[in-house]
Amino acid sequence: MNTVTSSSLLSGVATKASAYIESTEETAASEGLIEAMLGIWSYRMVVAIYLWFPPVLIVGGTIGNFLVIAVSRTRHFKCSPATILMLLLACSDLFILHTQLTRFWLKSLVSINLDPKTDIGCQFLSFASYVGFDTSSMTVVMISMERAVTVTQPLKAKIWLTRKRISLTWVSLVGAFLLVNAHIFWTMRYDRNAEQMSAGESYAIAPECHLRKDTELMRTISDVWYYVDFSLFAGVPIPLVVGANIIIALSLKTSHNRRQKMQASQHEMQLPEQNVDIKKKAGTSQLTVMLLLMSSGFCLCTFPVIVYPFIVNALFPNVHVDLESFCLAYLVNAFLGMLLFLNYAINFMLYCLGGTKFRLALKEMLCCYKETKAQSPTLSTE
Repeated sequence: MNTVTSSSLLSGVATKASAYIESTEETAASEGLIEAMLGIWSYRMVVAIYLWFPPVLIVGGTIGNFLVIAVSRTRHFKCSPATILMLLLACSDLFILHTQLTRFWLKSLVSINLDPKTDIGCQFLSFASYVGFDTSSMTVVMISMERAVTVTQPLKAKIWLTRKRISLTWVSLVGAFLLVNAHIFWTMRYDRNAEQMSAGESYAIAPECHLRKDTELMRTISDVWYYVDFSLFAGVPIPLVVGANIIIALSLKTSHNRRQKMQASQHEMQLPEQNVDIKKKAGTSQLTVMLLLMSSGFCLCTFPVIVYPFIVNALFPNVHVDLESFCLAYLVNAFLGMLLFLNYAINFMLYCLGGTKFRLALKEMLCCYKETKAQSPTLSTE
């Protein structure tokens, strides 16, 4: 196996699952190579993963994200500023699942090619893909930052974090991503006849749309863009989310310890316990715990994808010369791709796991459970 082929496979991982999934398929296009790979268990596992995992993620993610959108409009969540971000994140995740994973799966399963047929179409698909991934990541950052401010400065948060301000901030970020990614239309054009690309040269967002740089200036811009896109997609969001989650976790622990001390002191002084206030405080933290789980899931699904390109040679030292090592690296590629797309399909399950109010709102919406206003107060933003 030559170095160019294996490097092309592994370079696609970068930051976009669609990139390394699709570039992998093209680099393994030789019939003789595929026949040899089919005799190796790890490649057969890859075929099974690409056949069965995408439809599960697509169907489950679509239903789950639509349910999140519906629940966010119920009376339990409608008044909370944080839920506008839940709704926007669900919309971003739906966009990614159906512009990336659905297209890849249909092509792999029944050879239905949904790729654009024109250069401008390929450019627009790449542009929309970058904006979609960046928007989803930064929406998670906004959710984490909003929760961190809310739990540490609850009184000021009610003034600072209004639904209008959050919406304007999100729209501003999307506008910034549109401007940043607009370089695709003037620094790159597409070569549909290219069969291979050297490592690190570009991302192949569309399977048959390879970016081609015509000048050294454009090549330099592309090299710089690699790091810009990495920063927008994961390099900046993950540290911010982790930092915010640590603040949230410490604040929740401090609040829990404070309530326990209050209960102990009331018991020692034989004063009537303030059970109503304590229960209310516990209830208002449910949204925070629910969103904490979601942002943690983002980090766990995304972090392995961004570190893999930097450690692949250490994990598979013979990947350039040994077909079995190559197929094993291919299997890790496939697993990480599905892990990343899992991030865009699993939020509904995490919300159900972390929020009693979310489950009750879902049951009420589906007419399985009727709740009185006295039993189910509107979820607070604290």
